[in-house]
Amino acid sequence: MSGIHLHAAVTIPPAVAVGIWVMWYWRRLGRAEVPARRRRIRRASLAVILASLPLHVAGLSFLPPQSHVRGYVLVWTLALVSLGLLVGLGVLDMFNSLRLEREHRHDVHLAATRLIRAARAAGLAASPNGETEDEPS
Repeated sequence: MSGIHLHAAVTIPPAVAVGIWVMWYWRRLGRAEVPARRRRIRRASLAVILASLPLHVAGLSFLPPQSHVRGYVLVWTLALVSLGLLVGLGVLDMFNSLRLEREHRHDVHLAATRLIRAARAAGLAASPNGETEDEPS
């Protein structure tokens, strides 16, 4: 095993642990309260992570760069491409989260406006100039 970066005993257990975590999180994303678009983006990220795990293990433990130059370069190129995909999906997830937060804020504002209007109609809230509906101007 001369020429490898790390022994397989060092790389395989963490890869298995990450794989188990990915599967746990995949299931957790299936809950009803997770928005569908967020679920799709994050599951795409998890799929990229799962696909890249064997690449990382192979590049670190099974392909010595001296004797398997082409395979070594191919594996690490694909690993870097997967890293780029993960960064891109992370940015997409960030923009999606901002959009969801903006929509949530808008919904809260609309609900508060409706409540204030209903309270004013019932004579329970002050008007914008600080007077209640019962008080004379």
